Amino acid sequence: MLKKKIIKAIKVKKLVRDNVPEILEAEGKKIATHIAEDKEYEKLLHNKLQEEVKEFLQGEKEEKFADILEVLETISDTHNFNRDNVRMIKARKAREEGRYLQRIVLDKVK
Repeated sequence: MLKKKIIKAIKVKKLVRDNVPEILEAEGKKIATHIAEDKEYEKLLHNKLQEEVKEFLQGEKEEKFADILEVLETISDTHNFNRDNVRMIKARKAREEGRYLQRIVLDKVK
């Protein structure tokens, strides 16, 4: 008697990079996708950012850092942030408040 192999579908519902569906299909996987509406897209981008930061913290690799930047740039694009403006704000805050290079830890404030 032949036993049938049962393949269970895994429900994922997470934002993936644009080419991932084609990559999965090329691997012979059956997939279902949909295009997120604005509110869902924003929520999924926030989830993706948290996921990528968590992965980075588990093993600080340049590839994970690049993933974080990709998500941040996508969030920037969806909010129509002007990247030059963001860089100017970053530079101003660095001038006024400093950066994080001196490793200063604030222990107490009275």
